[in-house]
Amino acid sequence: MKSSFHCESCALAINRACYTILTISCKFATDVLDNGVAAACWQYGIPLVAYSPLCRGFLTGEIKSFDDIPKDSFLRNLPRFQPGGNFENNIKLVRQVEELAKQKGCTPAQLAVSWVRALNGRPGMPAIIPIPGATRAERIRENIQEVKLTDEEMNSVDQILNLFKPAGNRYPDFVPMET
Repeated sequence: MKSSFHCESCALAINRACYTILTISCKFATDVLDNGVAAACWQYGIPLVAYSPLCRGFLTGEIKSFDDIPKDSFLRNLPRFQPGGNFENNIKLVRQVEELAKQKGCTPAQLAVSWVRALNGRPGMPAIIPIPGATRAERIRENIQEVKLTDEEMNSVDQILNLFKPAGNRYPDFVPMET
């Protein structure tokens, strides 16, 4: 069984570390920007490797309904993808990202990855290295296309994220989180 931990625990460990930390790797979600992880990484010059910045493919825009998730996909077991409230709430963020991407002339995935890249150099932000997953070569080619975002576009994304509250836990209750 895969084990994980709360980001707050990670921030505390960074601040108390008695050894050199070369990188921190975490599932990228905006909570790392507010819970002390990014700040601790910036303070100590530790790059943050952000895996799954496309929310396990959700921000690609290819998933429009629960039925679009393949029958054998583990996403069907994650609370944030469950129908009956969680999925319906969380797809609202995808629709907003799709609209911004359409205005920018790029894909939702390109917008999302470029936003994560653009956090580099912002005051108090560490080097953030997004590593989106992909199941096909064309997705890799799509995801590496950098889209330059203006300050206004960054602010638009920030406003959307500040108003959005994800529904459902990241992982099912049986997955240990503080190990």
